[in-house]
Amino acid sequence: MTAIGAIFLLIGVMALLGGIVQKMRAGRLGETPFAPTGQVGAQGRALADAKGTISTQGPQVQTQGLRASPLSGAQCVYFAWQLEVEWTENNATQKYTVMQEAQAVPFAVNDGSGPAVAAIDAKRGGEFAVTKPFDKKKFSRGLLAAMGSKPIEVTPGFSIPASVQVKGALGRMVDVSVTATYYITE
Repeated sequence: MTAIGAIFLLIGVMALLGGIVQKMRAGRLGETPFAPTGQVGAQGRALADAKGTISTQGPQVQTQGLRASPLSGAQCVYFAWQLEVEWTENNATQKYTVMQEAQAVPFAVNDGSGPAVAAIDAKRGGEFAVTKPFDKKKFSRGLLAAMGSKPIEVTPGFSIPASVQVKGALGRMVDVSVTATYYITE
């Protein structure tokens, strides 16, 4: 019976923590001034709060062109992805960022009252309601595949090279172990 009680206690604590996080996010959004897109387009930063934030929404997104994510191929106004590698050597875990990229295009949102132009700083990103098709996907070669030195095909448009080097301590290049595990987040 104690094991069942402990499980319910753990579930309750996890639900409470999840609720607190959601309340904090909702609190930030609730404190952000909201205006129709036409008003944001006309008055811009004059409507923003002390932090320079403003909220608007609209069913129409207008852009000169979209960017295709190199991993999922999804058409985006903003994407960011990162490839990390991890392996154990001499009882020490080695973890490095192999590659990362972020791109954004200017776009406008329109609720019918006029467009509000938005520009995302690709280096800073933002808080978006998006899908993450490669949220911490895991890839590894396995011993047989490692012997053949073939790239790991993640998607038809993106592969992890057969041999990878990362910048280690003091800027020296380190060969990644063939038994390493790769993690991709988009």
